[in-house]
Amino acid sequence: MDQEGKVPAKSRVSTDRASIKNYLKSLDGLKPTKAVLEAGFNWSYFYDQLAEEIEEVCLAHPLKTRLIA
Repeated sequence: MDQEGKVPAKSRVSTDRASIKNYLKSLDGLKPTKAVLEAGFNWSYFYDQLAEEIEEVCLAHPLKTRLIA
């Protein structure tokens, strides 16, 4: 989502390390890049992958996120 609240694109990305890095490289024009992850079974894997590549990664509580949605 950009600063005006518009979603520039939606994509599906495989969960392997190379696919995640390639996807994040495609977002280079959208700086700063931030991500929010829902806490789940393998959140730490995705957190580690994203934290290496982007400026800010936040962890969201699943039940509170559901209430907001």
